[in-house]
Amino acid sequence: MLAPPRQDAAALAATTTLLNCYLREGGTATFREDQAVFPELGVVAELAYRSSTLHHRFGAISVDPTELARRISQALDPGTSQQALLDRVETSVNCVSSYVEARADDLDRLFAPEPLSFIDTDQALVLGHPLHPTPKGLSGRLAQYAPELRPQFALHWLSVDERMVMHDSATGKPAPRMAEKLLGAPARPGRILLPVHPWEAGFLSRAAAELFASGAVIDLGPQGEPVTPTSSVRTVFNDDWPYQLKFSLHARVTNSMRVTLPKELRRAVEAKRLDETVVGEQARTAAPHLTVVHDPAYLSIPEHDGFSVLFRENRFEGDVSALTVLCQDHPFGGRSRLANLANGREREWFQAYLETVIVSLVRLYLDVGLTYEPHQQNTLLRLEDGMPAHALIRDSQGYFHREAAHADITAVLPHHGEASESIFPEALADERLVYYPFLNNALGVVDALGAGGGIDERTLLKDLRDVLARERKAGGRYPHTLLDRLLDDATWPCKANLRTRLHDMDELVGDISTQSVYVTIPNPLTPKIELVAADVTHYALLEAWMREPRVAQWWGELDDIHVYMGALSHVEPWVVYADGEPIGYVETYDVMADPLAKQYAAHPDDRGFHILVDERAAGTGVPRALVRHLVAQNVGRTVCEPDVRNARMLAFCKSLGGEVVAELELPHKRAALVMWA
Repeated sequence: MLAPPRQDAAALAATTTLLNCYLREGGTATFREDQAVFPELGVVAELAYRSSTLHHRFGAISVDPTELARRISQALDPGTSQQALLDRVETSVNCVSSYVEARADDLDRLFAPEPLSFIDTDQALVLGHPLHPTPKGLSGRLAQYAPELRPQFALHWLSVDERMVMHDSATGKPAPRMAEKLLGAPARPGRILLPVHPWEAGFLSRAAAELFASGAVIDLGPQGEPVTPTSSVRTVFNDDWPYQLKFSLHARVTNSMRVTLPKELRRAVEAKRLDETVVGEQARTAAPHLTVVHDPAYLSIPEHDGFSVLFRENRFEGDVSALTVLCQDHPFGGRSRLANLANGREREWFQAYLETVIVSLVRLYLDVGLTYEPHQQNTLLRLEDGMPAHALIRDSQGYFHREAAHADITAVLPHHGEASESIFPEALADERLVYYPFLNNALGVVDALGAGGGIDERTLLKDLRDVLARERKAGGRYPHTLLDRLLDDATWPCKANLRTRLHDMDELVGDISTQSVYVTIPNPLTPKIELVAADVTHYALLEAWMREPRVAQWWGELDDIHVYMGALSHVEPWVVYADGEPIGYVETYDVMADPLAKQYAAHPDDRGFHILVDERAAGTGVPRALVRHLVAQNVGRTVCEPDVRNARMLAFCKSLGGEVVAELELPHKRAALVMWA
């Protein structure tokens, strides 16, 4: 892909994002060798890279991003007002353009594999979320505080009547003393010092004017050491401070007004307290390569949420970067920093990432019951020699525990999570964890490595599938329903960022199950299934499979593979390949040509099958993909007739929609007739 002119980089990034959002959220396109045609949108785009994870790369198109957003909105949801979305798309493109221009001379350094400081990387997200229609929407006076511009500024400090302030701390030091330490000055008697972001200070002077007029709150003005924003805009950093500060901002950033709710303040301190119990010890044992960066203290004025501030542990030493920055495309057409880091060792890098991030999150879920919403911006990697060495998860706003673990956790900390609403019902936990750690996080890494040109995405998707299958087989203290969904379901739930933005939904407001729009996408871990006619070159492999005791128990003892295959007559034998590897054997047949037709009221277009799979494929989701493939390719009904004693096979068929419609006496067994209508 040729590098775009600098002034076009923002528009190209927005075009690519909008088209990918459209495809994820219900739109269609026809892909040719080097083009993607979007008939509903009246758009033809150069196809620079086609992704297995639905993050394609497109060239410039004939309409600008705002007009493209209008057409997409009309195609996806014609009854919804578009103006708010269109305004924010235009603002976002303008912001990205200004960031790219401001950082143009520095970009090559930020995308190179050499080590960078935490704040260097956290201020390098010039393009923003690659699958959000308005990743950068700061406007007005707030725009000057964008992290990409690397501003340095002093905080506003307020002197507040201590009777008005609510605070809590799990650090062993009261939050008011922590604030005084950061400012380097004590509060007056009866008062508490409270820091505020300078943009929010202006908002509060108007929104809470009565507090300032009464003297309950006194604005001391900008004071103290300068700070600079992290990638979240509202969290500020000073390298010499033990804590970062996370403020409330009455401003929309991506989908949400960035105001910290009272329940989120409580949740943050609760999380730190739980970490200091036996549950925290269990978590560190289960996931030794992952650290949760806590927000262990807060100050707030109840009923006036703009005054809240969280203290975040400042634990980002070394070459530490958020995944979203590592995976970000170079604005001028170069490779991501991740692709540059992994150059020539892509699969090794991905394996290290899986063990560091994904396995850690899975073990916390299975063994401890802790769940997180670790999207790429809040998942950071500490790199050693450019390889993932340790993971850090930040932002307690996305901290929860699963309902299955609630009794065990409250036995340690009574009522934990109840007031802070941080208990995830099981089905909802599975849905959100499919999206955040996997669809957003892991697939973003797969895409960045694949788009870098060094490896096929399908190789990495198979590696991810194999690791999840391994962890499912290992089991845990709590049910592995999340892994069942990831490996076995035909579709995954996917947050629809464009539809959420179009409907002007705030993801931090309302019940957690209805805060954003979700759609479904095809399960990206489902392998490509191919049936290859079995011939003599496959006989040794088939013989090895058929002689395995677990197969012979139901298939029958094999004397001679040549005799067996020569006697099949009307049965068609196939070797099954998944992503190019042989994983099983299938026999298909026309039921009307088989003795089975005499056992039930067969239809002329009924097709039957017998199936066996390599033991290594069991539990990976591949056998399910195979049966779905067999059923989907038949125009009529599909049947199979396993032994009635084969409970595992019967449960497998039922889970895929097969219905046991009869029991039959066949020559060599009593069979259950399973049918897909």
